[in-house]
Amino acid sequence: MIYFIIAFLIILCDQAAKYFVTLKFGLGGSLDLIPGILRITYHTNSGGAFSMLDNYTLILTIVSAVVAVAIIVLLIASKWSGFGKLSLAFILGGAIGNLIDRVVLKYVVDMFYPLFVNFAIFNVADIFITIGAILFILFILFGNKHAGDQKLSPKERKKERMTRKYGPDVDESTITIPAEEIRAAEERALESADEIEPEGDDVTVVYKNPMVTDADIAAAKKDAEEKKEYSLEDIMREYGHDF
Repeated sequence: MIYFIIAFLIILCDQAAKYFVTLKFGLGGSLDLIPGILRITYHTNSGGAFSMLDNYTLILTIVSAVVAVAIIVLLIASKWSGFGKLSLAFILGGAIGNLIDRVVLKYVVDMFYPLFVNFAIFNVADIFITIGAILFILFILFGNKHAGDQKLSPKERKKERMTRKYGPDVDESTITIPAEEIRAAEERALESADEIEPEGDDVTVVYKNPMVTDADIAAAKKDAEEKKEYSLEDIMREYGHDF
């Protein structure tokens, strides 16, 4: 949805700029926005972007409509990254901005006239179409190298990342603890132990909870003895009868 909002904002900016120029200037009227660099002028164009394909309004209208529909489908259906969809949003906004002019006015309103170079007069929609096309080319060349990953669902991408990191036998149901965390936990356990008693080849780590007193331990043992169930053999053995 965010990319359609971006396209919509581009259309608003384009139509607002065109409306301002037609309201402020008569056809051919102009104002130097940056002297010697950029002039604002009211110019009509029956061709494409930057006055290309002049007098082909009907063909350009059909082509613009087809391109706009194709981009909308791509934005909805594709799993491209945000960079690729942003470029499409720029092109979509510019294409619809000029398409509105061609349908309503039968021509496109242009207003930006660069003075420092011999170049065609253009408008806001042309700017975003050009920027979007450049971004889209960069996306195809450099940003689409992980296009295969984009086709995977989030769950599949997570599984693939875990497989690359931990191996093929690990999935999302496996609890994986890095070895360095295990070693750090063992070191903390040894540091917090009250004493370490050797038992043969093994080492017994004895912990003492400071919140538990000797009286608590004695009471717990007594309670366990009272709850212990004795068999008939235990009772007979208690009174000196061996089996």
